[in-house]
Amino acid sequence: MKVAYAYEFDAANPMVQSGRPAAIRRALARHGAEVLNLFPLNQNLKWLYAPKALYYRRRGEVYRFDREPGFLHSIAWQARRRLGALQPDVVFTPGSLLA
Repeated sequence: MKVAYAYEFDAANPMVQSGRPAAIRRALARHGAEVLNLFPLNQNLKWLYAPKALYYRRRGEVYRFDREPGFLHSIAWQARRRLGALQPDVVFTPGSLLA
């Protein structure tokens, strides 16, 4: 089974998010999946949301740019573009970015 692994960071690096994405990737491969890497995805669009993040920070609130529709569309577009001719059986992401 071909599994396309899409993630905004380097999911092969065990230092990313306490190793969770890398552990998932290894487990998929260990169980016989052919893992196709679709990472890291470009996050440069996040800088468009810097003023909004600053506004929230000054109010003592947390702002999640990674939940903005524009950012999510950008990530999904990149993943679709990288899929190209790979034709995986499933696309997996350890989060909700491509949902």
